[in-house]
Amino acid sequence: MGETLEEIEKGLTTFLQALSQKRRTRNTLHDQADNDVYQAALAAAQNSAKNTYLLTSAAEKSRGLYQTQLQTQATQRAQLAASGLRQDSATVQYLLNNSRFQSLLEERQLANELQAAVYENNKETEQYIQALQASALAKRKAANKGSFGMTVSSLIHNVLGGF
Repeated sequence: MGETLEEIEKGLTTFLQALSQKRRTRNTLHDQADNDVYQAALAAAQNSAKNTYLLTSAAEKSRGLYQTQLQTQATQRAQLAASGLRQDSATVQYLLNNSRFQSLLEERQLANELQAAVYENNKETEQYIQALQASALAKRKAANKGSFGMTVSSLIHNVLGGF
């Protein structure tokens, strides 16, 4: 009878240790899943900040292009006037329009570069967030999978298995 009680005690001790370990593992997985969710939210905030930086930078470049274009036109007008051409001549108008056209092309190129940079940033961030969300979901499923059934079967095996 004493041996049977010792075996039951060992079985219960083993069961309780396994149960405690399972709880620690489950809690660790939940903590890791929570961390993945936090990292996803952080990535979304960083994405927004980077997009703001890209837009601000593009706006500054655009202002610089505009200032350069104004200076170029003023310089061209002064040079053409110094050469004796009138402001209303076809040659002067062509040169000024060509200069403005080149400036518009540069602005369009800047806009295209901005659009591509924002798209790429959003795409990379979206993929990263999706991976983190999938990881969090997998960890939560692993933490919750079979927690009751495994402990009951462990109890039956460890405590009553010797009978």
